[in-house]
Amino acid sequence: ERWTLLIVRELMSGPKRYSDLSDVLPGIGTSLLASRLKQLEVDGIVRRRYLSPPAASTVYELTDTGQELADAMVPSSATVTASTSAS
Repeated sequence: ERWTLLIVRELMSGPKRYSDLSDVLPGIGTSLLASRLKQLEVDGIVRRRYLSPPAASTVYELTDTGQELADAMVPSSATVTASTSAS
């Protein structure tokens, strides 16, 4: 699903608050974002973590499985170099 992969892409750079995700994904409604995050949690791709004070906020981050998915979404430099050289 389109938004699911975009959420994973945004989390590749590190944990994000819900509002951060909403800001960088223009066009996604708040209920759709919440729904996708919940489904990604159920699927073991994303985990919700509570930060202690002074931050005292909730962030979403990729699990190990989520990181494996993210790695599969981005070709390795060796693959890119090999395919570029073959052209």
